[in-house]
Amino acid sequence: MGGPLKSEIMFDSTPAGVRAILTLEPWAPDYGAAIDLSDGEEMEDGSPFEVDPFVETHDWNEGVTPTSVPFPQQVAFVDGVQRIDSWARLDDGESMGDAALASVAAGATISEAGHSRIECGLPSRVLAVAGPIEAQPLVVSHAGLALVFEVQRAQQTGRHAVGQAIAVTRRDLEQWWIQKLLPSYPLIIADGRLDRPVAGTNLLAGVAKTLHQLYLSGPQRALISRLAAGTRTPVFLIRDSWGARYSWFLRLPHTRPIHHSYAGIVRLETPDIGPREAIQAANMLSHNLPRYASRPEHDPRAPQNLLPVGALEKRLRHEMGDPRFIRRLIEDHLAKELAHA
Repeated sequence: MGGPLKSEIMFDSTPAGVRAILTLEPWAPDYGAAIDLSDGEEMEDGSPFEVDPFVETHDWNEGVTPTSVPFPQQVAFVDGVQRIDSWARLDDGESMGDAALASVAAGATISEAGHSRIECGLPSRVLAVAGPIEAQPLVVSHAGLALVFEVQRAQQTGRHAVGQAIAVTRRDLEQWWIQKLLPSYPLIIADGRLDRPVAGTNLLAGVAKTLHQLYLSGPQRALISRLAAGTRTPVFLIRDSWGARYSWFLRLPHTRPIHHSYAGIVRLETPDIGPREAIQAANMLSHNLPRYASRPEHDPRAPQNLLPVGALEKRLRHEMGDPRFIRRLIEDHLAKELAHA
């Protein structure tokens, strides 16, 4: 009658000092998480890497407030999107493998002279195949037009390999846009890691909004979670199988106290442009990128999905066409093929 309630017993059984603190992932659940760390000291593709954390300073006690350096008059934000229109399987009578029909598109948001515009081409259609099964391009015709799903193969098997084959096509399209724009624009900001970057006259920078590897350890890693909005870590150097690149972490604004300690963190990188130039780039990008940070009421991947990138993705998805309509075209086409088989 006068004893404690069950709920009181549960609370009293765990000392306050060891209770876990629950915090939230800012991104909408449909988009996964902004931090997806791999185990071990390996790069995101599985190869080893080395890091020099003392390019800029030996003092990693607090974040760096970037100096006020304006962007150049012309800046291009490059990104790509991919969408699986239908999962599939290939059967040659002896073996069966995973496949998918997908749409892929890439382009750029160009910011210049106080306004912006989007440039993009026609989307690519992909028949992604996992494993050794032979496949031919699939041509789906409708109203005088033809959707040609070109074969992109992965050596491994399984659905994960199918996704990798689609991602290869997307990265190739993004690289095409980077190489097209880099000679003409003083600053290219690519969404994601840089693919084997080479230093040039104009500046190329990558913004990784999903963290798969922190690269740092000890007090250097500890600083990342303590960064205030608009501050960055010192610049460090990564050496890996792709060569060398300079990198740093930056916290974007518009996060909340209920979010975890890595909320709003992006990792930026440049090619091996030299330490002084890398620090200058870190200040310029870290000073300007916070004003492009998205807000959670407008973007499910806020704040890491930058506003020019979000606008570009919306346009690219429109260019890829209605996924329900395309899936229906695929189903009708295959039904006719099977009926005549």
